[in-house]
Amino acid sequence: MVAVATTIDTGRMEQPVKDFVLVQGSSSYGLPLLHATRVWRRQVPLRCFFALNDSSLVAALNADPIAQQLNEHYVYYPDMPWFSPARPDLPVIARNPGTRRHAMMLVLAHRHFLSTGYKWMLYGDDDTQFFVKGVKRLVAHFDPEQPLALADHYWYQGSRSNPRAPRCLPCNFNTSLLTSPVRMASKQEAARIMRVAKA
Repeated sequence: MVAVATTIDTGRMEQPVKDFVLVQGSSSYGLPLLHATRVWRRQVPLRCFFALNDSSLVAALNADPIAQQLNEHYVYYPDMPWFSPARPDLPVIARNPGTRRHAMMLVLAHRHFLSTGYKWMLYGDDDTQFFVKGVKRLVAHFDPEQPLALADHYWYQGSRSNPRAPRCLPCNFNTSLLTSPVRMASKQEAARIMRVAKA
């Protein structure tokens, strides 16, 4: 699902990397995935905020010279103690112990970066890779003062990564390749998205 501003300022310049912060949630077992992103983050010096489920790791990670060089900041946020993956009758949030951490890390990261400022927050799981050059070009057309959320598809009709979630697909995409019905963007929506992508 994509939520965008209703007006587009085509005169905006590409945003400097200092305007972006990277926010990702993980766990002790997902930490190698976070560290794998260091490969591309060495080239793009983003300020990073990582929320983990293991408090014993946080101090050492924040003191690590490589983490400091790469602007990484780690915080602890616990798993939900009452989750039950074996109970399909419970809501999804109760079957995933890190759900609350992933929701709360946006607030925690905002508080952390509030004093130094930022304009755009890149938010993803520990296995999410961002192509920052493309992200910078995309958001150059939007006002960071507006409450925007640009995403592929997150929660829709009570489930995460719902294949039926509305999304923008490339023009002329062969939707017969998809295993579920898709709500396509209107011609006006698609034209506006293409103007942004080409600029």
